[in-house]
Amino acid sequence: NIINILNPEIVILGGGAVVDGHVNITEIAAASRKHIAAPSAKRTPVVATRLGEFAQAKGAALLAAK
Repeated sequence: NIINILNPEIVILGGGAVVDGHVNITEIAAASRKHIAAPSAKRTPVVATRLGEFAQAKGAALLAAK
């Protein structure tokens, strides 16, 4: 589980399936928590992006601009 390795403050899911509502974020969060070792990491929020379908492209463009 990537949350165990990176210990992020938040997990943001994006892409067309997420934006269109075909992916149930609540189910993904619950399933991932079953595999998290650290108790504090079990509280890591899993949310859908607010940037729309092209969130990944926008993020890549921002990184490239640095």
